[in-house]
Amino acid sequence: MNIGKLAKATNTSTRAIRHYEAAGLLPSKRSTNGYRVYDNDAVIAVNHIRWLISAGLTAKTIREILPCVVKRNPKVAVCDKTRSILKREFDRIGRQLGELKKSQKLLKGALGPGK
Repeated sequence: MNIGKLAKATNTSTRAIRHYEAAGLLPSKRSTNGYRVYDNDAVIAVNHIRWLISAGLTAKTIREILPCVVKRNPKVAVCDKTRSILKREFDRIGRQLGELKKSQKLLKGALGPGK
Protein backbone atom coordinates (compact mmCIF):
# COMPACT_ATOMS: atom_id res chain seq x y z
CA MET A 1 0.00 0.00 0.00
CA ASN A 2 1.14 3.57 -0.51
CA ILE A 3 1.85 6.07 2.26
CA GLY A 4 -1.53 7.79 1.88
CA LYS A 5 -3.45 4.54 2.36
CA LEU A 6 -1.26 3.62 5.34
CA ALA A 7 -1.84 7.04 6.89
CA LYS A 8 -5.59 6.70 6.45
CA ALA A 9 -5.66 3.11 7.76
CA THR A 10 -3.79 4.13 10.93
CA ASN A 11 -5.22 7.63 11.38
CA THR A 12 -1.64 8.91 11.24
CA SER A 13 -0.14 11.71 9.18
CA THR A 14 2.11 10.92 6.24
CA ARG A 15 4.70 13.13 7.92
CA ALA A 16 4.69 10.87 11.00
CA ILE A 17 5.03 7.77 8.82
CA ARG A 18 8.01 9.31 7.03
CA HIS A 19 9.51 10.10 10.44
CA TYR A 20 9.05 6.49 11.60
CA GLU A 21 10.77 5.31 8.44
CA ALA A 22 13.66 7.78 8.83
CA ALA A 23 14.06 6.68 12.46
CA GLY A 24 14.46 3.07 11.33
CA LEU A 25 11.14 1.96 12.84
CA LEU A 26 9.17 1.24 9.69
CA PRO A 27 10.63 -0.35 6.58
CA SER A 28 9.33 0.44 3.13
CA LYS A 29 10.17 -0.48 -0.40
CA ARG A 30 10.19 1.79 -3.41
CA SER A 31 8.04 1.19 -6.46
CA THR A 32 9.43 1.71 -9.95
CA ASN A 33 8.17 5.29 -9.87
CA GLY A 34 9.99 5.92 -6.56
CA TYR A 35 6.95 5.99 -4.28
CA ARG A 36 7.06 4.33 -0.89
CA VAL A 37 5.26 1.00 -0.71
CA TYR A 38 4.36 -0.70 2.57
CA ASP A 39 3.19 -4.24 3.19
CA ASN A 40 -0.02 -5.03 5.07
CA ASP A 41 1.87 -5.57 8.34
CA ALA A 42 2.78 -1.87 8.28
CA VAL A 43 -0.66 -1.03 9.68
CA ILE A 44 0.07 -3.17 12.73
CA ALA A 45 3.60 -1.78 13.02
CA VAL A 46 2.42 1.85 12.91
CA ASN A 47 -0.19 1.16 15.57
CA HIS A 48 2.44 -0.44 17.79
CA ILE A 49 4.88 2.41 17.21
CA ARG A 50 2.23 4.96 18.19
CA TRP A 51 1.36 2.93 21.30
CA LEU A 52 5.01 2.75 22.34
CA ILE A 53 5.52 6.48 21.70
CA SER A 54 2.46 7.25 23.83
CA ALA A 55 4.07 5.17 26.58
CA GLY A 56 6.96 7.65 26.51
CA LEU A 57 9.55 5.53 24.75
CA THR A 58 12.17 7.01 22.44
CA ALA A 59 12.70 5.92 18.85
CA LYS A 60 15.95 4.23 19.91
CA THR A 61 14.16 2.18 22.56
CA ILE A 62 11.28 1.37 20.21
CA ARG A 63 13.79 0.06 17.66
CA GLU A 64 15.16 -2.24 20.35
CA ILE A 65 11.84 -3.76 21.37
CA LEU A 66 9.66 -3.47 18.25
CA PRO A 67 10.68 -6.95 17.05
CA CYS A 68 9.30 -8.34 20.33
CA VAL A 69 5.91 -6.69 20.01
CA VAL A 70 3.16 -9.25 19.69
CA LYS A 71 1.28 -8.84 16.43
CA ARG A 72 -2.24 -7.45 16.54
CA ASN A 73 -1.98 -6.75 20.25
CA PRO A 74 -0.19 -3.78 21.78
CA LYS A 75 1.71 -5.84 24.29
CA VAL A 76 5.36 -6.67 24.47
CA ALA A 77 6.60 -10.23 24.48
CA VAL A 78 8.13 -11.00 27.84
CA CYS A 79 11.77 -11.90 27.49
CA ASP A 80 14.77 -10.93 29.57
CA LYS A 81 15.99 -8.33 27.07
CA THR A 82 12.58 -6.69 26.69
CA ARG A 83 11.91 -6.77 30.42
CA SER A 84 15.27 -5.09 31.08
CA ILE A 85 14.62 -2.38 28.50
CA LEU A 86 11.11 -1.68 29.79
CA LYS A 87 12.34 -1.58 33.40
CA ARG A 88 15.01 0.93 32.38
CA GLU A 89 12.41 3.12 30.68
CA PHE A 90 9.99 2.78 33.59
CA ASP A 91 12.70 3.99 35.96
CA ARG A 92 13.62 6.88 33.62
CA ILE A 93 10.01 8.04 33.48
CA GLY A 94 9.78 7.78 37.27
CA ARG A 95 12.79 10.08 37.60
CA GLN A 96 11.20 12.53 35.15
CA LEU A 97 8.00 12.52 37.20
CA GLY A 98 9.98 13.35 40.31
CA GLU A 99 11.65 16.28 38.57
CA LEU A 100 8.29 17.51 37.24
CA LYS A 101 6.79 17.37 40.74
CA LYS A 102 9.68 19.48 42.04
CA SER A 103 9.12 21.98 39.23
CA GLN A 104 5.40 22.06 39.94
CA LYS A 105 6.02 22.72 43.63
CA LEU A 106 8.38 25.59 42.82
CA LEU A 107 5.88 27.14 40.42
CA LYS A 108 3.05 26.74 42.91
CA GLY A 109 5.15 28.58 45.48
CA ALA A 110 5.87 31.36 43.00
CA LEU A 111 2.17 31.76 42.22
CA GLY A 112 1.27 32.11 45.87
CA PRO A 113 -2.02 31.25 47.54
CA GLY A 114 -4.93 30.25 45.34
CA LYS A 115 -2.64 29.45 42.39
